[in-house]
Amino acid sequence: MQYGFKNSSPRHFTPWTRAQGWPVAALFLCLLSGTICAQAQQTDIAVTLSDSSDPVNAGDLLDFTISLTNTSGTAASNVAVTMYAPTNSVQVFTNILSGTGWSSAIVQNAGVFGTQFTKATVGAGETASFLIRVSVVSTLLAGATLNGTVTATTTTADSNLANNTGTATTTISQDADLAVSLSGGPDPVNAGANIIYAFSLSNFGPSGAQSVSVTLPTPPSTTFLSASVTSGSGWSISAPSPGATGNVVFSKGAVAYQEAPLFQVVVSTLLNSSGTITATATATSTTPDSNPGNESDSEPTAVNGAALPVFRVPLFTWKAVGR
Repeated sequence: MQYGFKNSSPRHFTPWTRAQGWPVAALFLCLLSGTICAQAQQTDIAVTLSDSSDPVNAGDLLDFTISLTNTSGTAASNVAVTMYAPTNSVQVFTNILSGTGWSSAIVQNAGVFGTQFTKATVGAGETASFLIRVSVVSTLLAGATLNGTVTATTTTADSNLANNTGTATTTISQDADLAVSLSGGPDPVNAGANIIYAFSLSNFGPSGAQSVSVTLPTPPSTTFLSASVTSGSGWSISAPSPGATGNVVFSKGAVAYQEAPLFQVVVSTLLNSSGTITATATATSTTPDSNPGNESDSEPTAVNGAALPVFRVPLFTWKAVGR
């Protein structure tokens, strides 16, 4: 606490505190001198921080709401409320939700951007609230946390510094919308000819997908010829031997938000194939997908039956012997 000596001459007012090491004897001198010893007026600004929603998907937007209150009977001067985007997030929007006379400015610390709200005087009992919106990076894994911190300062003596900081911890979840699109040609195809399947995988997010596999079994009445990644990197391929049948699998440990690789599989139709050959490609991941149904696609191909061979029988001229 701050104390001072009050008398008719302002130059005799000398603030002191025990923390500053002023002697206790000063208090007795104050009393013996007949001056009034009074506690200097102090304010108490308090700030809290809340998050919405919690948990939040990696790659989604997260809102922080800041609430400021002057809980004392004394106005606070030169008040500043500052919050930087938490690690693994980027500030994208700010707003003054309630309160008048506030201004805001973008601030930066060690390459991290944030916002500072300021006001010259915050009256006794006055309140204000602010919004900080951040975009969470899409690569965070489920179970990780995002830690937000806001601080409030004033040039007026504050009787309770413990409530000048507010924190909020947000748990990270994941949601990756994987979609597959498959096409094949030629259509129709002659029996015994090849079909080339081209298909894409898209991660519509908002999160990165973990342990991703895209599988295309060799369709009935076909055998495997080749498989390749025509666009994208980091994929491994598991496939049957040429001329055999089985699953063609493209795998990758993590597929980022908006990543869109392209694949190709070539199969050979059997000579006796006919009707329609249907191929299906399906994507799977250990990351939850809130939009099921588009992670698989099928492609039918009509088959022209092989033409029957034509045998020419030579014509013989019969002639009677001896005639």
